[in-house]
Amino acid sequence: EVLTLSLPPSSVPSGLSRACSSLSLGHWQASHSLFEQAFLSSAMVLHRAQFEAAVRAVWVFYAANCRYLIGSFDGKTFHPETEPRMLDFGQFYASQTFNNVANGRRIQIGWLNGPGPYPNTPFNQQMSVPCDLKLIKGGDGYTILRQPSLEIEALHRLKIVAVPQTVTEANTLLAKLKGGIYDLEFAFQFVHDTPIHITIGGHKLVVTPADKSVSFLGKSAPFSTTNGKVLLRILVDRSSVEIFLMQGETSLSAYLPTSNTLPKDRKISVKFLDKDANFELLRAAEMKSTW
Repeated sequence: EVLTLSLPPSSVPSGLSRACSSLSLGHWQASHSLFEQAFLSSAMVLHRAQFEAAVRAVWVFYAANCRYLIGSFDGKTFHPETEPRMLDFGQFYASQTFNNVANGRRIQIGWLNGPGPYPNTPFNQQMSVPCDLKLIKGGDGYTILRQPSLEIEALHRLKIVAVPQTVTEANTLLAKLKGGIYDLEFAFQFVHDTPIHITIGGHKLVVTPADKSVSFLGKSAPFSTTNGKVLLRILVDRSSVEIFLMQGETSLSAYLPTSNTLPKDRKISVKFLDKDANFELLRAAEMKSTW
């Protein structure tokens, strides 16, 4: 890995920033790579991606604001091969990744920059759930997928796995969940471009196939879909909701309002506005506390 630091915009052409490299963190040398100022941040790192999908060394230039580029790097110059992309469209910033993990895993934890809803506590913000990053190659080049790490499933308590035939059946199953901390997974098949509503403790998450977006608490994230199928995973914690779309292609992290920090009676329900839409999968689990 090469730690990179941007020079002040005054030292490079307008609208761009230049990366520097250092082996000692004391002496910095300017590289030849220029980036949009949108990548100017205090936590920019070039990662050499050693994933199964890559037949050569692929490098990821990742900024604190979740924007990233994928390309090649010769030690001096980074050559982007993708347009800038966003990994999370919510309250997610300045993430860190762990290297040297067994089996080549790259695990990321981010800061849910707030302030969040923590009355009567000595803190006012939190970190995200740990997620595994994977690199895949599609028709438009490489993309990062970000999904909750498998170890989270060790916290599962009551588990529900079903293919509900109706919304009523799905809501009957979801009503069995207690405690307010959940790991939810849905696979929907749309026929028409009308939304699906998922209510989380009184707050509505809206899946809109017409513009391929998911919105929650004033924030929205795009998703891609093939043949009207939408994959959605939602981690509901005491004070936050983390939403993962299409197996982690994009995500949306958000704090819940203060009134929801004691979620014992927090309910989950689904409503189809598309009468012809159907479930391909419903997987849900209550979660134990890590404390």
